[in-house]
Formats: sequence, C-alpha cells, structure tokens
Amino acid sequence: MLALLEKTKASSIDEFIQSELKLDGVPSELIRKGIEKLLQNSPIKYKFNAWNNQN
Repeated sequence: MLALLEKTKASSIDEFIQSELKLDGVPSELIRKGIEKLLQNSPIKYKFNAWNNQN
C-alpha cells in the first residue's frame, strides 16, 4: 500500500482511493482510516498535505 501511495499523483486520500484502488463499492471511510494510520509514521505523509493539516 505504501508503494502505491508513494507512486500516486493523487493529492488526497479520497482521490487515491477512487483513482488508484478503484474501490467504488467499498465504504471509503474505513479505507481512509487505514491509510491515515499507515501514513502517520511514514516519510511520504507529506504527499497528502490536506490530511496532514487536519492533524
């Protein structure tokens, strides 16, 4: 997952979920929470500035 996040051109976690993961039928809130946990201590969290500014 981190490798996909590192390569993505998406500027938000929601955009990443829709464009990269293509999980239209899955509740994105659960996926977003998991991704946010992965990014907490990750050096690539800077890529999602909107999410970082909320915390």
